Amino acid sequence: MNWLIQKTEEFSTEKGKLYAYIGFHGSMKITLEVSSRDQVHWTENVVHARGAFVFIDYTAPNADKEQMVHFELDEDQVFSIRRGQNFFQIETKGRKKAFCYLSNGTFIPDSKRLRKQVTVHDQLD
Repeated sequence: MNWLIQKTEEFSTEKGKLYAYIGFHGSMKITLEVSSRDQVHWTENVVHARGAFVFIDYTAPNADKEQMVHFELDEDQVFSIRRGQNFFQIETKGRKKAFCYLSNGTFIPDSKRLRKQVTVHDQLD
């Protein structure tokens, strides 16, 4: 299973530079967009991002349609995911909440719970 960052991109916007970290966790693609490189810590076992835009894309085996969720973290929020786990966490002011993203091969982030924690921009249900 591929886990490490595949590429890092730097691009300019009206608000300044942004950095995109792109990698994979099995069939799931993770993209993190941040304004500073120190907001992301990505190793072979864990990914942490603070105050980032998070894109999670998933294509099930033999599926013709990609599923995705795109959300924005506040500056004090941290997204984390560990290799081998089927959930990611959002930490807000020291409190962690887990969100299962795969169950029996189905992409299932709980959109109602997620919307209570972060600003969700796009999601295919």
